Amino acid sequence: MTKGSLHIAIAETSQIVVEGLRVILERSGLCKRILTASSPDELEQVSQRYPLDIVFVNPALLQHHKDVLAAIRTHLQDIKVLGLIYSYYEPRILTAFDAIIHIHQQPADIIEEIEKQLMARTEHDPQPRQVLSEREVDVLKLLVTGASNKEIAEKLFISTHTVISHRKNITIKTGIKTVSGLTIYAVVKNLVNLEQFS
Repeated sequence: MTKGSLHIAIAETSQIVVEGLRVILERSGLCKRILTASSPDELEQVSQRYPLDIVFVNPALLQHHKDVLAAIRTHLQDIKVLGLIYSYYEPRILTAFDAIIHIHQQPADIIEEIEKQLMARTEHDPQPRQVLSEREVDVLKLLVTGASNKEIAEKLFISTHTVISHRKNITIKTGIKTVSGLTIYAVVKNLVNLEQFS
């Protein structure tokens, strides 16, 4: 992690909390960009526009929008999501976060937690995600529409064995193992259109 390289988003409705956290983050010198969102929809839009490293989220924003967090995690596998807590939440709600930041924590403790999360990310996956080849994109597009390996092979004029190899490469490169996860990935990356699934 290099100084001034992080993209961080703050999903919070309280302007006082947002500005206080922004000051702490700016003084740390870790951030390249600090983005804000006051709703789940805004958070999802921000995550699609920028390669976020860290997201601070008030759990109250996601109580009825857990799918937003799942979608963000699907297309940003390396993202770390920190719960921004200043009231009581049931422990089961807090399990969705990589770490919890309490509003009364000292600035140094918040920065230390960010660094700890980023170190864990680096240790867990030292290789950056790779870009899919054109042929892998072709296979992915057909896969998410429900085509079988045989159907994909026939449409692309390749062997079933080659389709299986491409699928393995797609899983390795994206880090996504399920077809539903790959579907979200394909939609987010604009490889397929949502209208195809209606």
